[in-house]
Amino acid sequence: WVKAGGGEDDESSKFHLHTTHAPSCEEPLTADQVEFTLVTQLSDNRLWMMEHQCRRWGPNAPISLAILTTKTFDQVWKELTEDYGCDHSQLLLEILDAREYDEEEYPVNVLRNMALARVSTSHVMY
Repeated sequence: WVKAGGGEDDESSKFHLHTTHAPSCEEPLTADQVEFTLVTQLSDNRLWMMEHQCRRWGPNAPISLAILTTKTFDQVWKELTEDYGCDHSQLLLEILDAREYDEEEYPVNVLRNMALARVSTSHVMY
């Protein structure tokens, strides 16, 4: 584990990395094995931008996003799929409760790590 932050040494302040197998770099991937996931993090007031991102990225490629918000997962999911037209099959969504942070605080590293943790493709664009 890697300690995240300078707080007390409890489970909530640790960032865990788990893997049972790291892919070998000995053999290069073939072109059809290369897939990309768009990874991003944003706050509630920037959610509207996802309409444009989803349209440009296309419905067949995954988008992993972590959002700092006071809304529920279902509220954000509905907004992304119904209001902004993102394809539900392409979204990998993580929610971080904004009430856990000061108003001036934006936990970019936490959000980035949450979004990256959902990736299962060979490559990411962040």
